[in-house]
This record gives sequence, structure tokens and C-alpha cells, in this order.
Amino acid sequence: MPTTMQTAITTWDHRMVDITVDIGLFIVLAGFVLCLIRMVRGPHLADRAIALDTIAIHVIAFVILLTLRLNSLVLFDGALVMSLLGFAGTIAVAQYINRTTLAQNRPAEPMLNPPQDDKPTPEQRP
Repeated sequence: MPTTMQTAITTWDHRMVDITVDIGLFIVLAGFVLCLIRMVRGPHLADRAIALDTIAIHVIAFVILLTLRLNSLVLFDGALVMSLLGFAGTIAVAQYINRTTLAQNRPAEPMLNPPQDDKPTPEQRP
């Protein structure tokens, strides 16, 4: 049977973890909002891609902190799945940016068969 001193130490310890997790949840939520603003207002496509990747990381951190707060490992598997989806999404966005950059920088291809006019040129007139 635990003594009063052991109960007080355990209670204080759990309370300190709860306070720390609550502060972490608030900070992660604030970072999420800032990244959401960057994604909406980002001047370049690369800014939006980085903001999207950072949002995925913030969601994973939020789920892990929520798992700590609830003292349950039920949400931990979801955090693992979200990390894989975030990685795949980052790769997909990077390939999209690469393709659009290559398409914009590619020189125009010369026409092999330019369109012909039906009107004869002055040299072709009888």
C-alpha cells in the first residue's frame, strides 16, 4: 500500500507531465495555424509545399501529444500512418514542382511541318 508521500510524488509527477503536454499542445496548435496561413498566402508553390509538409508534422505531433494526454496508445498507430502519408505527399508535391519547373524552362520545340497557306506566293503565280 502506497504511503501518503509516494502518492503526493506520483500526483505531482503526473500533474507536471499534464501541464507540459498541455503547453506542447498549445504550441503545436499555434504552429499549425501559422503554417496554414503560410500555405494560403505563400507567394510560391515551394512555400506552399513546405507549409503542407510542416502541417503534416504538426498533426503528427498533435496526435502524439494527445496520446500522452489521454494515457492511451490507441492514437499512436494513427500517428504512424499519418507520418507515412505525409512523406508520400511530400514526395508527390516535390515531383509536381519539378515537372512544372521543367515544363516552364523547356525551350519551344521547332515545328517539323509548319502549316501551309492555300494562297500561292508571288513566285508561284503564273
